[in-house]
Amino acid sequence: MFSGTDPRAPLPVEAFGEALTANGVNHEFVIYPGAPHGFFDAGNGEHAEACADAWRRVLAFL
Repeated sequence: MFSGTDPRAPLPVEAFGEALTANGVNHEFVIYPGAPHGFFDAGNGEHAEACADAWRRVLAFL
C-alpha cells in the first residue's frame, strides 16, 4: 500500500512492481491517490476511507 503523494517512497512503485514480477514474486500494490505519507492512522479523518481500506487489506493479509 502506498500513499499517492508520498515523496519519501524509495523507489517508483511501477519499477518496484516490475522487479517483483520479473522475479516471480506474487504481489498486489494499492495506491491511495491524494493520501500523504503516514495516512494510515485511524485518527486521520481526512483519509478515513483509505485508512479503513488499508486496514482491511492488512487484516486479510495476516
